[in-house]
Amino acid sequence: MTVTGGSEWDEEDEEEFEEDEEEYGEEEVEEGEEEEEEREERVQVQARLYEDSSGYSEGDEMEVKAQQQQNVAQQADEGKKQENQQQQQQQQQQQQPLQWLAEGAAAAVKAAVEGGAVAAAVGAMIEASQHAEEHAGEHSDSDAREKGEEYSATMQLAMGNTALIYRHELGMNYARVLPNLLVGSCLQSPLDLDHLRDVEGVGAVQCLQRDSDLEYFDLDINPIIERAAERGDIQHLWTEIRDFDPFDLRMQLPRAVAALHKAVMECGTAYVHCTAGLGRAPAVALAYMWWMRDLQLEEANEILQKVRPCGPKLFAIRAAACDLLAGNPLEPVEINWRNRGVNETVEVAGLDVGWHHRLPLTREPASNTWSLIRELPIGTYYYKHIVNGTHWSYNPDAPLTPPDRDYNINNYIEVVGSSLDPAARDLRKRIMQEGAPLTQEDRAAVVAKILEIAGNL
Repeated sequence: MTVTGGSEWDEEDEEEFEEDEEEYGEEEVEEGEEEEEEREERVQVQARLYEDSSGYSEGDEMEVKAQQQQNVAQQADEGKKQENQQQQQQQQQQQQPLQWLAEGAAAAVKAAVEGGAVAAAVGAMIEASQHAEEHAGEHSDSDAREKGEEYSATMQLAMGNTALIYRHELGMNYARVLPNLLVGSCLQSPLDLDHLRDVEGVGAVQCLQRDSDLEYFDLDINPIIERAAERGDIQHLWTEIRDFDPFDLRMQLPRAVAALHKAVMECGTAYVHCTAGLGRAPAVALAYMWWMRDLQLEEANEILQKVRPCGPKLFAIRAAACDLLAGNPLEPVEINWRNRGVNETVEVAGLDVGWHHRLPLTREPASNTWSLIRELPIGTYYYKHIVNGTHWSYNPDAPLTPPDRDYNINNYIEVVGSSLDPAARDLRKRIMQEGAPLTQEDRAAVVAKILEIAGNL
């Protein structure tokens, strides 16, 4: 069927359109459902792979699971709302006269079906045509929205908070936490840098993103760095912390806080950001407020949450404080895997390297096992084995976590700090308690350590 602009729509054309629409719609719905299932599965896998590697307490696990159950209920409610909206849209479309098909409408239909809006797909197919440049722009916006939605879903599951949403396509967003401290999402262009300097009076920008974060949203940080150098009145700092990784957050916090403190002292007002500005950046800001600004952690978090609801890992901040005050000795631990079938390679992910990386185990032919010796600081670590490069599995001979709602099970290992003296062990126990304050002596010791680190930056 050939459709030209301005042609009349007769009954024969309408019947042919409805037949084509029904056939095409069924194919696209099936394809959309399959892709939606794959997307949800990918998000769930990412969320599982981003589980805390620095030690959930049992209470933390229960809290996250309760939040996940609440998430399921909220998703069901959202599904009902979406269904009602689709019905209303369909009724409105039935009342409108059929118009001519637009060039490229199939792409719009496919995108709408993939989003679950079947009625909207019909509406998109009937809409007037647009220029190729406009289609390209819509495709880019759609990609940004889809990535933002997937990132938000992963973040919600990893942080146990369904209220956290990041809309990358809407640009930079932020909040002023203290008169000289702003926390927010990533800069997307040199114009964002100009805005922070000219409108907010920011003298230093601290970026916590890694290359993988930038690549995910197709961001190029170099023009931003070059713009800062060109202006000369604003500094750009780069202190990388892995996303959704409380262990790496714990390890990197002292250096990040030292860099932030130095920036505030030299430049006045600082803007600290990660990708969404809801996890890493708030954590760095809280640690700075707790360690360097004479505020207790819960007090600082209350100030932060009032202006920017977010999900920083408070236990990782406390663990970092313990490391500064009581030391952070490494202890050797052994990870084993007993051969079951033909195993050409055995690796482990998680532990202190995160779920993005793998560590190889060495085969011990005499005992028919694979093993790895790894030195780890105090904490609880989750891990999983990868056999022959692709098969992820837990070791039934090692301690196991309870299955989550998706029946996912991990191994875990606890490093208790047997090399610590009793005083240091008691200090760690005290500081790790929820609500525990830093004493004046504690804070003086932490400040001294941070200033020492800052002096070496």
